[in-house]
Formats: sequence, C-alpha cells, structure tokens
Amino acid sequence: MRINKSPLLLVFALFIITTITGQAASDTIRVKTITFADITKRSGTWLFPSPQEYEKILLEYTLKCDPQTTQDKYPCGEWDYLTYIVLTDSSGMYDSTARQQVNYKVRNSTPDEFGYTTVPVPRKQRFTSTTISGSTPQFTYSSIGSADQSNTAVLKPNGGKAQYMFTATELSQAGIAAGQLNAIELTPLDSVGIVRLFTVKITQTTQTAVPQPLRSDGFTTVVRRDVTFGKNPLSIPFHTGFTWDGTSNIIIELSCLSSPLPVKLAAGATQVQGYTDDDSRKALRFISGDQVEIPSAAGALLSDAITVSFWAFGSAQDLPRNHNVFEAYNAQKQRVVNIHLPWSDGTVYWDAGRTGGADPDRISKAIPKPELTGKWRHWAFVKDARAGTMKVYLDGELAFEGNGKSQKLNGITSILVGSGASGSYPGMLDEIQIWNTALDQQTVKAWMTRRLDAQHPKFQNLIAYYDCESQLPDGRLKDGSDQGNHATMFGMPVVEQLTSNDIGYLTRLSAARPRVGFSSGQVSVTPKREDFNVDLAPRVSQVILFQNPVQPRIYRPEDPDYPASPTDTLSVFAAGLQYIIDEDGFVVDSLMVTPQQTLVKDVKTYYDPVVDFELGRYITPYGIGLDLGPNGFKWIYDVTDFAPLLHDNVTLSAGNQQELLDMTFVMIKGLPARDVVQIDQLWYDRNAQFTKVLTNESLAPRSVTLHPDATTYKIKAVASGHEFSNPTNCAEFCPRDHFISVDNQERFTWQLWKECGDNPVYPQGGTWLIDRTGWCPGAPVDLYEFDLSPFAAGKKDIVVDYGIKPDTTAENWGRWEVSAQLIGYGPASSTIDAEIVDIISPNTWEFYSRMNPICGNPVIVIRNRGSKPLETLEITMSSDGNKIGTYSWTGNLAFMQTDTVTLPQPTWPTTEGEHMFTVELRTAEADEYGNNNHKTVPYVLPDVLYSDLEIALRTNKYANEQFEWELRKIGGDVIRKGSNLESEKTYTDTFQLEDGCYEYQLINKLGYGLDFWFLRDQLGTGSLQFKSQGQTIRNFKADFGNRVWIQFIVAAKPTIATNVDTLYFNAPSPQLIDRELVITPATSAPLRIDSINIRDTRDYYSIVSTSANLPVVLNATDSLRVVVRFNRPDAGTSTGSARVYSNDERMPIKIVRLIGNTAATSVDDHGLNNLSVPMYVFPNPAGAGSRLTLTSTGIRQGQATMSISDIMGNQIYRGSQLVTEAETIYFNLPPGISTGLFSITCEQNGIRRHTWISLVQ
Repeated sequence: MRINKSPLLLVFALFIITTITGQAASDTIRVKTITFADITKRSGTWLFPSPQEYEKILLEYTLKCDPQTTQDKYPCGEWDYLTYIVLTDSSGMYDSTARQQVNYKVRNSTPDEFGYTTVPVPRKQRFTSTTISGSTPQFTYSSIGSADQSNTAVLKPNGGKAQYMFTATELSQAGIAAGQLNAIELTPLDSVGIVRLFTVKITQTTQTAVPQPLRSDGFTTVVRRDVTFGKNPLSIPFHTGFTWDGTSNIIIELSCLSSPLPVKLAAGATQVQGYTDDDSRKALRFISGDQVEIPSAAGALLSDAITVSFWAFGSAQDLPRNHNVFEAYNAQKQRVVNIHLPWSDGTVYWDAGRTGGADPDRISKAIPKPELTGKWRHWAFVKDARAGTMKVYLDGELAFEGNGKSQKLNGITSILVGSGASGSYPGMLDEIQIWNTALDQQTVKAWMTRRLDAQHPKFQNLIAYYDCESQLPDGRLKDGSDQGNHATMFGMPVVEQLTSNDIGYLTRLSAARPRVGFSSGQVSVTPKREDFNVDLAPRVSQVILFQNPVQPRIYRPEDPDYPASPTDTLSVFAAGLQYIIDEDGFVVDSLMVTPQQTLVKDVKTYYDPVVDFELGRYITPYGIGLDLGPNGFKWIYDVTDFAPLLHDNVTLSAGNQQELLDMTFVMIKGLPARDVVQIDQLWYDRNAQFTKVLTNESLAPRSVTLHPDATTYKIKAVASGHEFSNPTNCAEFCPRDHFISVDNQERFTWQLWKECGDNPVYPQGGTWLIDRTGWCPGAPVDLYEFDLSPFAAGKKDIVVDYGIKPDTTAENWGRWEVSAQLIGYGPASSTIDAEIVDIISPNTWEFYSRMNPICGNPVIVIRNRGSKPLETLEITMSSDGNKIGTYSWTGNLAFMQTDTVTLPQPTWPTTEGEHMFTVELRTAEADEYGNNNHKTVPYVLPDVLYSDLEIALRTNKYANEQFEWELRKIGGDVIRKGSNLESEKTYTDTFQLEDGCYEYQLINKLGYGLDFWFLRDQLGTGSLQFKSQGQTIRNFKADFGNRVWIQFIVAAKPTIATNVDTLYFNAPSPQLIDRELVITPATSAPLRIDSINIRDTRDYYSIVSTSANLPVVLNATDSLRVVVRFNRPDAGTSTGSARVYSNDERMPIKIVRLIGNTAATSVDDHGLNNLSVPMYVFPNPAGAGSRLTLTSTGIRQGQATMSISDIMGNQIYRGSQLVTEAETIYFNLPPGISTGLFSITCEQNGIRRHTWISLVQ
C-alpha cells in the first residue's frame, strides 16, 4: 500500500469530479430521476430536454442511510454490492449490439444437427426379474389376520405398492419361530391372470407403525417375478429367504408393475394401519432444456413470505451439477428466488428475497449425494421476511436455517420450475406447490405425503399447485389452487408414468390388511435372472424455428421480420441413437431411430438497436453503523460524452435498495469543448473470466469503423475485479496489469488497483480500507480514459483488443467486469479556452472532506479546452466578493489536458460561518468562451485552537512499521515530527504556538489506522487526541485508514471573564437583595453568550435583568451586566449557582457560586469589583510542597498576589509572587497545607484569576 503523504496531491482518476457552482441558474437545467422518495424504484424512463448544446453534463449521485430502506434491517445496507448506472439506448443512432441468430432451437440449445420424426418413439426401460426353477416344494403356512374383508388397493393395472406390519406377537402366536421364512401365501378372491413383476420385500424393525413415505431402504427382496393370480390361496416361494430374529416386528411390501385387473385380496382389520400408494402415477421428468413456466400473476402475489415445496427424485448419474430447480426473476431480470438442489459443489442453496441490485438473501448447506439422488425426497423451502428467517425442511425435518434475512419478494414477474439460468434439474419433480406464506414444520410434515385439498389450513395462501396428473387440452399443467395459474411446459418435460419402484411417496391409510401366510424352514430353489424392456412415455421435443430472412443490418424488436421472433414451433420426437436405461437410470443398451427430417444449424449476424451504456459504476459501503448525513453523501460523474443520448425520453437504471438514492442530471448549457459524433460500445462484460479473456472468448478484439467527421478519439474504460476464493485472491485482491491494443500494438497499460484508505466515507462497518482491484467499498469504480487520436489518425477502421496480464504462468482465476466505449469527436470548438474544472480546497463538498477545511494553500484543477497550447494564466482568488490573492501560472497544456494547481496562501477572512471562494482565470490572449473561466464554491475556515496545544498519541502494535507524524506551520518550517515510534506507548507532545495556520498529519504507512477491527487481535488499538490545558478538544476517529490530516488556526479564542467567582447576598434580616454579575471577553476574540440560568433548590435566586438580549456577542470592549436577585423569606443560608453558557471551548459553562445569608452577623458581601477569568494548573492533583505551573490568558510579567482558600472559603495563604513569563506563573506551594480541595486565586492589574486544585499525599 503506497501512501501519498500530502492529501492535497491525491489524484482522483476514478471519475472526473467537479463541483457544480458558478453557473447562472438560467444556464443550467436540472433533471431529477430517482429520488429519496423512491424507496424501491431503481429504474424508469424520464423526460429530458430536446437536443441542444451543453458545456458539460454532470450526474449527481447521492446516497442516504434511512430506516425506510428494504434491503435489510440497517439504514444503510450491510454489504458492499456492485451497482451500475445504465442508460439503455434504443435509437440505434450511435451504436448497436451485434446478435447471433440460429435457425432453430431445441431444448434451449442448437446442436449442429437435429434429426427428428413425427412418429412417437417410446422410451425404453429395462427391468430385471428373478425366477425360480426346479420342482416347487410343498409349503406349510402359518396364517396371520382375518379374511372378512377385501383389499383392491395394492395390485392395480397401473401398478401399486403397499406396506403392512405384522407384529412379533402375531408371528409368535401363529406358531412362527425365529429363523428363515421361505414363502408367502396370499388369498386372491378373483382370477385376474398374470401380475407383472410382482414383488415382495421384507424388513424387520422395532418400530410399532409403518413409516411414511413408503421406502424400501433396508428391505430384502424375496419375490420379483411375474405371478399368475387365480381364485385360490396362492403359494409364492421366495427366491431369497428372509431370516426373522424372533423378536422384531416385520413390515411386508407388496408391489407390481402392472395387472390386468385390480387384484382383490382377502384381508381383515388390524390395529396397526398399513399404507398404500396414492393413486398418483405421474411426475415431471426433466433433462437439459426442459422447464415449466408459471404465469407472472403468481409472482405478483408474493411479498413478505414464500414456501416452495415439492417431491424430488434426483438423477444419481448427473448430480451434483450446476442447475436450477426453481427460479424467479423481477422485471429487471434480477434473480429474486432460486434453489440449487444441489450445485456442482454438493451444496443445496436457497435464495429468497432481493431488493435493488443487492444479492438475494441466501442460506446453504452441503448435503451428501445419497440423500439427494436415487429416491424420492420431500423438500420445503421457506422464507419469512418479516421474521428475517429462512428454513429448509427435508422430509419434514429441519435441514438448515438462517436468520437476519429480511429482503422481500416483491416484483417477481417470471417463475421457472425445473430449470433456470444455470440449467435444468436432472431428475423428476412432483407435487409442486408455491405458497405466499411461511408454512411451519408441523404443517409441512402433516401434509407432505397427502394430496392437497381445501382442508389444508393455509389453502387460501396457495398460489400455484401442480400435481402433474392433470393437463389442459392445450398441454398446460393444470393449477390445483384457486388462482388458475396454469403452467406452460417448454422443452418438454416428460409427464412420466411412474412404475412401482418410484411410487409410494404419496400414501393412503389401508385398514384392510391382506391375510398372509408364512412358511418357515430351509428350502432349496434355483433363482434365475430374466430381463425385459418396458415402453415408457415418449419424450416430446419442442423445436422452435426462426426462419425470417436475416441481413447484417439493424432490426427492431417490433419489426415483423425481427430475426429473434419465432416463426413456428414443432412438437416432434428426437431420432438417432436412443438409449435404453435400467431401473437405476443407467444406460444399458441403445437402438437407432431413423429420422424423417434433419435440421442443420445455421447462424447469421444481425444488429439490435438496444445498447446498455454504463454511465458509471458504484460499490455500496459497508453500512453497519454508517451515517451518510441528513442530506446524504454526494458523488459526481461527468457524463458529457453521453450528451447525444441524454435527450427526450431516456431509460435509466441505477443502484440497489441498500440505501436511498437521489440521481440528478445537471445540464450546463453552453459551448462544448468538442462535439461528440461517435459512440461505440467496445465491451460490456460483467463476467469476464480470466481464462476466457486469454482465449478471446471474453473481451475479444473489436473492429471499429471510425466516423468520417471525427478528428480526435478517446477510449473510456471502467473495470473492477471480483471474487477471491482461490490461491491468488483474484480478482478482488490481486493487482494486475490491464492493457488495450490498437491494431495489434499494445498502446495503453495500467495497473488495475485502487487505494482505499483515503476514502471520505469512513469508518465503515467492514474491511473498507483494504485496497482492491479497481474499486473500494463506498466509492465509484475508477474510470480510465485514453487518447486514441495518435493511433487512429488517417485510418478508416481500427481493431482494438482488451487484455489482462497474468501474474504467474499457471494463473487460472479471476472475474472482471469491464465496460468500455470509443468516443469520436469533431474539431475543438475554440482556439483559446481556459477552464476552471474544480476547486478541491477550500470546499465544503463532503467528497473533499479529507482535505478540508483549510487555512493554507487552495488547490484547483484547470483544463485547456482550446486547440492552442495553454502556457500562461493569471489566477485571481476572491472570498465573498473580495479579492484575497493572485497567482501567475505557467505550463504547457495541450488540448483537453488538465493540471492540478496549488495556489499561494491568500489572506483568509477571520469571521466564522460559511464563505464563498471564487477562482477566476484570465488568459494572455482573449478567451473565446468565458463562461467556464470562473467558479465559486462554499467553504468554512478550520477551527481556531489554543496556542497551548498538546498532542496525545497512543500507538498500537508494530508502531515502527506503521506510523509517522508531522506538525508544520503553513508557509513556515516543520515544527516537530516523529517516526520509528514504539509500540503501545502514549506520546504526549506539548507546543506553545504563535498565531498562524498549521497542518498536522499522522500517517499509517500500511493503511490500517490506529484501530482496524479485522486486525485488532494482531495490531491492538490506539488513539489520538488534541488537548489544551489538559482538556480534550479534538478526539480523532481511530479507524481512519491511511491518515489523519487537519489544518487549524492558532489565534485568540473566546474566553469568558466575570467580575466575581462568587456572588454573596448577606442581610441582617429577610429582604430582597440584588447583585450585579459582569461578563466580559478576556481576549480579543468575540465571546458569544448563549444563555444564563440559575440553579438552586428553593427558587430563592432569579435573574432580574440583562443589559442585552441573549444570545449576544461581546467584542473586546463590551460587557454584559446581569442583575441576580436573592429573596429568602426566613433566616438561614442558601446556596445556588449562575450558569453562563458561551462559546468558550475550555469553559463552555462558567459557574458563578451564589451564597445568601439572612440574619447574618456581618453585611460584608465579599464582593470584589475586579474581573475574574479562568486559570489552569499543572499538575493537578499535586502533592504537598509541589511546584505548580499556572497559566491564563493575559497574565503579564511583574508582581501578582496569590491566595489559597479551603473549600469553606477560609483563606490559609496570601502573598506576592513575581511573574517572569507572560501568561505563566511558577508557584511553590507553601508548607503546612494538608490534603483536600483548595481554591487558588491570582490578582493582577484588577483582574482576578481562579482555579481549584486537589492536594494528595
């Protein structure tokens, strides 16, 4: 981190800054766009003036912290987010966007060839059965259960599945002992024929109920083959025996692939309920390019809460990978809701709620692959913005959660299921439900295995429900809620007819348990595997055709021949190689389908008139604890180069909702330096990955045709680096050289790196002071401008290329966001034109607060806007219309070059308050455009400090590596400086300064201030104070980054003096007594008396009158007379105080004691008519016999009378003292004074000075 020791020499290359004053109001048009009243609005179209000439167009960008912001619970958002100021131009007059159009798309992509047929092509799945061979043994069965009922809910034409429990007691009572079971007996009541792939699975458990959903984990498959069901007890041998432990309960699963008719089985009631599958038999199967689009009306119903729930069956072959299972966007194409299930890193992500450009609220957790694939799992993703909670339930149990998530869901206009920007979900989904409420765990769990109906307690909050069983005649998925949000499928997902393997996640109670007989003992059978294929529903492919003729010209979206408008959609079946999969989804075989037609990819280029021009980029600050002031903090962008686009209806977007935003365009009418005739977008890439930059996939070379009327050219580039979770911390924390080549020659190179420790927005809540790649939190991103003219002269076309140089040979990381334009200009408008661009100091603009206020040298920026080199200038400085200084500048500025000029110290005014500083330029020859020769800014003078200055610096650790400081007098020498400081030590430097202007700097060479929370454990903390007479008068922020810088004035300070320190009111009997308190300035500085009040417990004292109305300013010879009245109706002593509030910094409250006594033995009022002013003593406390140093304004050399009194007013010492040094008395405490609190008084030339001292052992 490199530190410039003079903040007045800082170069602000980030964007062209100028304060906006000095123009007549009639010459300036202000266009308000987004305002503080727009709490969430961050885009729109605004009416600008019609085209005309502007000297300059400035964009005021003001952020304000406010509780109304919706980003999170903080008035300023917590995090540093990228935001963009974007002008969307659709005129096509200055540039267009090249587009590539293909002739067809299938599943959102375009392969080189796509063969298809209109004849349905069934998908095929291979199933495995296990038959037995040899003679069938005779079995003896022990039956369980009654047979007075029938059950047809298990074996059905479309398949079925059920699970029933048989308790250990039932088994034992039936005479079955522990050991092997080798056959099962069922009793069909009708003859139905062959049941396809009849399957029996068994497990033993200590549970006392059948769990839901119906899963087969841990079951042993004992039967899996075709079985003929006739009207007789049916003996079914096992191909694999099952060993019962004799004590556990047994769960039997019965299922089949299909049956000619429902099989009626003899059954009876049981105390342990069984479960069959629900009649649901369909789900949506997704592959790449498949998605379901839900109507935008559903998004309009979301605000504070959402629940997205569904059953998911992930593909073990394809997961984990990048995809979206659910995604919702707003009108700005920003993601508001998202689910990755999981991402390629094995992490499940739940994003919900977004305001402005901020990232959505997110929670996440890594979940093992076996929990996500190969079986149905129920997921419920819940967000409650009001409570700030986000939760994810897996099979009804809390999987993970997060708090402090308060971003809302308003503004959703697009909802996708099964796919999104990152790809399609590989697997199946069913029972897709969207709610505008946050369902609780109990409700989720109670209803996850049931079909929804109006009995659900939150049915009125259901905004979309797809059971995947029902489709409308037009193919849309029917919405089962009351909202009618029927969904459209694209791609298309297959409405899969589920087999017995895949059903059972939706269940029904089954009270009629089939009567079952078990046979035990050892039986020898020979199992044999047999495979067979089953036809599944064909997968329909939607082919979108784009057959409009395409020419290399601009097309508008509303044109009937717009290339991106689809001309037809085909619903066909993919031909070519078709795969046969097994029951686990793995490919086991294939077959060839002959295509009827084959589409061949054809890509043509056309141009779109819509171009997004980035006017500026800004990174929001770390907002915890941040206050940007009641009027906000303003930055200013010079957007003059985009003047041709800023007229009539202008579409803009900016910022996010972390802070309130006010965005105003200040359009200064007048002669431009040169006319803009060409604006070409070179690059606008928000995801320029480093590896793709190297291969020209990102930031590729651009061929640009130069405008024939252009004579000069400029490239504007804004770049920022992001992400850092890699070995190089690229691209957020890695300085890299960027370059632009012109016609294969590297012409411009710069290191993309930004110093953050001098940010005027400080301190912030996060790591604001750490340098970054082209940006800092709470600041605009740097703008780089390059004069292209020498390399474009005499050419009609040029090729420009943007590159990034690696730091190491094996570097593969980093993401940059780059925006760049080529601007072409006509000739210079003037031959001689000097411009005052900005006044850096003095200035009250908060952006320059780190180098203001000043009492020293003004700093300005000048520019030559004339074609003739600028070599001399006469510069005049004025304050409030009065000339205060001049300067003759010499140099050599070519056209549009600038110079930062430090002017000589002028004669500054001495009065407080706001002043106006004006700079005027005068050229040697007549300036052809005079409107920009002068500029005026408001300013205030720095604080006036006392001459006795004490600087107290407490260092933290590693001080010798970090700190150095310097105090100098402006126009003079360095008074004192320090370096190589010791760690964790308090340095106290005292100064007796003469009147004048001073500058102090404390520099941290590493940029970490005196306290930085991120490194507090390593560095500790320190502090810096300015003191006077032991009182702290300035306490500097410890988290200051690079430096503390301050200029201050030493001069007479307002000091209060009173004629007495105590007013006595003594009378022999109760009566009204008035005394006069006289207040005067003790120095030449004006003393402002704001108010005076009386404090006593009985209201015996009051102010009768003042000689002037308050507040009042007293100059050197003025006085304020205050009449104080004592009125006690009875005898006794009363005390109180008169408190005088003034601008005396060391004594803002002057306390005069009030002592009243009626029936006093003496009427001596102890009233001295001389003046009393404050005095200060060191050390304090002090020991007996100490040598004291007493200081006070106005003490002169010569004799003074010193007296000491105890706290009761008893005088214990009075004597003469020789004063040898102005304003200082060295006084030895007389012996014999005990410990306690004492009053010390010095009388000299009719003025009494007073202080208190504590004497200790």
